[in-house]
Amino acid sequence: MTAKFAPGLIRRIFEHCLERGYLRKGDVCVDPFSGVACGAIMAAPMGIQYVGCELELKFHNLAQENVKLHRRKWEIMGYPIPILLCGDSRHLSQVLQEADFIATSPPFAGIVPHQDKDFTKRLDGSSIAGAGLDYGTSPGQIGRMKAGNIDGVVCSPPYAEGLGHGGEPTHKGKEPDRNLDGMQSGYGNTKGNIGNERNDTYWEAMRDVLSECHKILKPGGVTILVLKAYIKGGRKVHLPQQTLKLLIHLEFTPLERIKAMLVKETVTPGLFGEIKKVTERKSFFRRLHEKKRPDLKIDFEEIIICRK
Repeated sequence: MTAKFAPGLIRRIFEHCLERGYLRKGDVCVDPFSGVACGAIMAAPMGIQYVGCELELKFHNLAQENVKLHRRKWEIMGYPIPILLCGDSRHLSQVLQEADFIATSPPFAGIVPHQDKDFTKRLDGSSIAGAGLDYGTSPGQIGRMKAGNIDGVVCSPPYAEGLGHGGEPTHKGKEPDRNLDGMQSGYGNTKGNIGNERNDTYWEAMRDVLSECHKILKPGGVTILVLKAYIKGGRKVHLPQQTLKLLIHLEFTPLERIKAMLVKETVTPGLFGEIKKVTERKSFFRRLHEKKRPDLKIDFEEIIICRK
């Protein structure tokens, strides 16, 4: 359900939030489109309590493996262990409420809600940690997940209609190229996945998710969205501007709108003059499309920061 989240960009976002005072060490930050939890990898060493919510079970399972890989080191260093939930962000406050209930109610203390209804029946108290689902039951950690207590929201929302970062479908014939289109989208196919919704339904779903973000934030809490324009029907769709209008409609107050460049040019001296090198942080499909339509280049993402 998540869009792509560059690790370096995530790190800079958290650093910026700490420098500006939007977030502080120990704050709880929710990612409603957490994917494989790349945000968690950056948040934990900075002392931020990361809570990720992901609809697609396959991404949720990969996220658990990512956290498991770093968990021992984080425990030794005293970093907050990320909390990973599998659920629909359109009902984010309910997902957090259920997680709070399960995490503090024996015999399932320390596990997260799971899409498999029989999952908890197959576990007893002694096997929970071994299953890789334990995230601790500290009252201070769990209690702050309730609606109205969250310090911040950081996420990269998906695009409508599964367009992904390529923008246009890759095939031209009557038969779709399933391999290429699958790589291009990558959002998954679970029912309710926002990234696969048509335009009107997409905006209705995004309204629901952002409304839930507003609901769970404490007064003064911040929402940080990573957004980028995309191409549809040979035209550029200005997703950041459209999303900002929705945020204002939902009574968020804009604080900052920052460009994160996808193109970097470096100049170094050479034997016969200056040597220019251009590096691009773009997908294969985006590069391919821009070769055909250089007039539709997308050279930056936008980070929109709003306060409740």
